[in-house]
Amino acid sequence: RDRYSPFGQTSEASLSARMREGRDTMGSRRNQTSEFIRDAALSELVRAGHSALTMESIARASYSSIGSVYARYTGRSALFADLLETRIAPALDRLSEGSGSLESRLAAALSDDGIGSVIRALAELALAARHDVVIRDDTRRLVLRLVEMIAENEDEGIRWLVAAVVLGRQFLVGAGCDVPPIATDLARFVRTMSERIDVPRNAASLASPPEALIPESPEPKTSDELSESLARATTRALAEKGVTGANLKEIAADSGVTTGAVYRRYKSKNELVRDAVARELSPRRYEWTESFVAAFAGTTDDSPGDILADQVLSLLSDRERALATLEMIHAARVDTAVRELLSGQFHAAAAARTAMFAQFVDAGAVSENVNPLLMGWLIQTAPAGGRILVSLDLSLPEESLRRGLRSVVSALAA
Repeated sequence: RDRYSPFGQTSEASLSARMREGRDTMGSRRNQTSEFIRDAALSELVRAGHSALTMESIARASYSSIGSVYARYTGRSALFADLLETRIAPALDRLSEGSGSLESRLAAALSDDGIGSVIRALAELALAARHDVVIRDDTRRLVLRLVEMIAENEDEGIRWLVAAVVLGRQFLVGAGCDVPPIATDLARFVRTMSERIDVPRNAASLASPPEALIPESPEPKTSDELSESLARATTRALAEKGVTGANLKEIAADSGVTTGAVYRRYKSKNELVRDAVARELSPRRYEWTESFVAAFAGTTDDSPGDILADQVLSLLSDRERALATLEMIHAARVDTAVRELLSGQFHAAAAARTAMFAQFVDAGAVSENVNPLLMGWLIQTAPAGGRILVSLDLSLPEESLRRGLRSVVSALAA
């Protein structure tokens, strides 16, 4: 046996040791390849979103063969489940085990890399979980964990709102919207909110009530009855099947027309989605602003906290519209025109809100410690994150949310 051994004259024990060493080396390389694939999959999920993620794109990004990817995962569902277990859950563990301060948790969760990018991936998987029962329960559990821990010592309504801001901010950034850093100001604001839970407030009447600034809205391509019907059908299709699953033929049938009639108006499904986005960004989104400003300025007897709560609850109670809006934001990842449309409108709306709250500060109705830029972006990010929670059937009792939004208004008080 020794005479014909490929290792030359050697003992049987030595040969066994070398074979074990070889197996260990091969196992280590397999594990290393698995880690490369996981890292690449997470990066691609953050970069391109769940709908554009394929086994082929992961193989390219990880410099692996497609066979190596399929040897580890039978498909996207298995891959997503593995990422939830090996990447996202441990990141939430690190977030929970950090210094424990609200400031540090928000800084990590709202960052553009590290734990922040993992939460961005979690927001994408929340959208994917709508159509994937394999990952739905685990995704829901981890999102709920984020809700419970991100502001763990605060009131239930405040925890919900903070989690919505974190998820919404990361989802918008993933879609290509450049949201400014808000972690430090948000932590300071939350501390003030927690000191003034559920305190309805009306400001004293102001000599010069601030102007309810409303940004200009994009115009839809056409405004006739058929175009509006197609837009409604597109919204329903997006809510039910998502951007990739929405079918132009079914949209046409839902509107009672042929696909030829649709193509005479729109060149593609993408163009139809863009028109639906323009309609969603119509001026009706800002109808509540004047009532809120009047209530906060003390020129009416209405509670500004309740007006804000009514607006948020109306947004989240319409599940179809909430899901369709999420899919429209997700569409921005693959459609430059949608990305420019949405990003431009988010920035215009944030700028208008920022200027509006700056007027409140100048009028003495809002504390000088409140950053108007923070308020401008809270009103953009919180609804987006709230819709993600709604997509997973995670929602608080109405009164808890209402109490949290009243505390927002109370925290603004000078």
